[in-house]
Amino acid sequence: AWHRLRFHDGMALRAALMQKYEPRSVNRMLSALRGTIETAIDLGLMDDGDGAWRIRMHGVKYDKHTLSGRALEVDEVVKLMNVCDKKTLSGARDAALLAFLFGAALRRAEIAGIGMPNFDVATGRVRVIGKGAKKRTVQLPEDAADVVRGYIALRGNVDGPMLVSFTLQGELRCDETGAPTGLTPSGVYDVLVTIAGRADEAEPENSNAQSHALTPHDARRSRLTKMIAEGESLAFVKRVAGHESSETTDRYDQTKDELAHAASLRVSTFK
Repeated sequence: AWHRLRFHDGMALRAALMQKYEPRSVNRMLSALRGTIETAIDLGLMDDGDGAWRIRMHGVKYDKHTLSGRALEVDEVVKLMNVCDKKTLSGARDAALLAFLFGAALRRAEIAGIGMPNFDVATGRVRVIGKGAKKRTVQLPEDAADVVRGYIALRGNVDGPMLVSFTLQGELRCDETGAPTGLTPSGVYDVLVTIAGRADEAEPENSNAQSHALTPHDARRSRLTKMIAEGESLAFVKRVAGHESSETTDRYDQTKDELAHAASLRVSTFK
């Protein structure tokens, strides 16, 4: 009963969202709420005589040139990969997920949408559908492509979703026709968190305090940051990421401060 919401309910929801989500996510949700409320007002289901909903239900202000989260170091990614048992189908699936996340910088929705025909085994290229239903092809580096090929050898090169899903009991999840079902976007998130938890358990004394909060976007950030740090042009990285604007890609560069410090050290003051 959306039309029964009042302004104080909206502000309480806004405060609750700010405690759980990043500003960009909060603003997307508030935008959806405002759209719903405005439709109810236009239909005459709600009174907006004081303009509270239309004027005062504003979004969260934040620095648009920064991103939360972090870029993982290579050894952290290797530790995640090492806890995946590539001899089993579920373990090989987990490893393939890491390959797409850290090797292709794909969004979790893009990964969930990969079907078997979308991956070229010979070249290691994957066709994905990004934001706005825009299609692009991303090249996996050879080491990541080999991980995916190893998974396909166990899965079988038959049609269906690339990354199959499993029940909590570790059994292959299938639909009513008996065909394997694929990971959902939320499933991609859950599997990554599970892998990170196993990595922490494997080396508890060296575990990173933030690994339990690892997100698919951290993996995307890690790949894009690494490409920029190794000298790849912003234009090429933009194409890999599927960004509309280079300004968006530039926000993923978490190396700029360190590179600037190094440049300052190279240029002396008095000679």
